[in-house]
Amino acid sequence: MGAERAHVQYRCFQGEAPKSWNVVFEEATLPDGKSNKGRVQAYSGAIYIADAALYLKAKKPELGIKDPYELNEEQYKAVLDVLRAQHPLVQRYWHDATVQTDDFTNEGVVASGSWPYQVNLLQANKKPIASVIPAEGATGWADTP
Repeated sequence: MGAERAHVQYRCFQGEAPKSWNVVFEEATLPDGKSNKGRVQAYSGAIYIADAALYLKAKKPELGIKDPYELNEEQYKAVLDVLRAQHPLVQRYWHDATVQTDDFTNEGVVASGSWPYQVNLLQANKKPIASVIPAEGATGWADTP
């Protein structure tokens, strides 16, 4: 069981984790003076649709998203538009936690949705990583037998 949290390399953010998912969904100049383009990752699973829906729930309340796991046609289309617009920012769509930790260590990745496992592993190895539940909230999962 866990939450999909924002996972950031805090040196890039001058020691303060971002407050919003916008750091992975919208092109922006980060506090280090560089673009986030090519420096963010996105999870390659269906739950990432809910992550984008949660972001849109706050960004565009007029869509009326109440549950990021239960979207109507208009809401789903808006979420797909966000994900398509995000694509040029994404360095990799991750599915392997070990590969993601390596990308944060060696490939210049500075922000992504992630799991507590990766954050704990990177912090144990003294990497400049922070984890935050953004203002828009977080999705989660439960592994059950």
